[in-house]
Amino acid sequence: IPINSDMSNVEEQIRWAESNPDEAQRIAQRSTLFIYDLLFHPDALLDEQLILKGIVERYENNFGHSTVATAVHPVSHITFDMHPEHRKDRFPSVEERVKYYMGKWFRKHNVSMTRGNEHPLLEQFNATPQKNIPFIAAGEALEECANRKDNLLVGLSQFCKEALPYFDERLVHDIKGTNLPERDSSYKLAQNMDEEKWYHRIIVDDSIKILHTGDSTSD
Repeated sequence: IPINSDMSNVEEQIRWAESNPDEAQRIAQRSTLFIYDLLFHPDALLDEQLILKGIVERYENNFGHSTVATAVHPVSHITFDMHPEHRKDRFPSVEERVKYYMGKWFRKHNVSMTRGNEHPLLEQFNATPQKNIPFIAAGEALEECANRKDNLLVGLSQFCKEALPYFDERLVHDIKGTNLPERDSSYKLAQNMDEEKWYHRIIVDDSIKILHTGDSTSD
């Protein structure tokens, strides 16, 4: 269900979904089916192989071997005696590649990206905006940073000012609806709100986000 970037049509779309439950369910199921077709359908692996092969061939046609050699993906210049004979001995396994891509998250289980005192990211990053160092986006810290004059010279104040509207976890919306929060886990009430009122003030986005400004680190 399309939502405007400024969240201006959220209430309208919620009313539409509540008035059209069958269509809303179809949309929800279609998103699940899209991921299934993309990753888990029996044809998905072959599609991925053909896509990667097509990309490599396109690069070769545009920049490389097609003008100087007839073979696609040529390896005739390789001295195989200098390398392990079998692919499995010279190329990482699937599990090794998954582990490489996921990094430290490979061994984590049931890690939520919502904020909490025990989240592992809190051990790695802090919420104080700094130049050249990644930090956790936090509305209060971003607001303080945006108002600090001593950050002007390094451009940090302007960065914080521009990031604040998009990464302030304190943002809430008053949304009409019939679902009470205890019936819908996707609702997260703002603090000190009465659940019996005709509206529900919910937090827009409670997920942890990492920001970085300046030069990249070597880590």
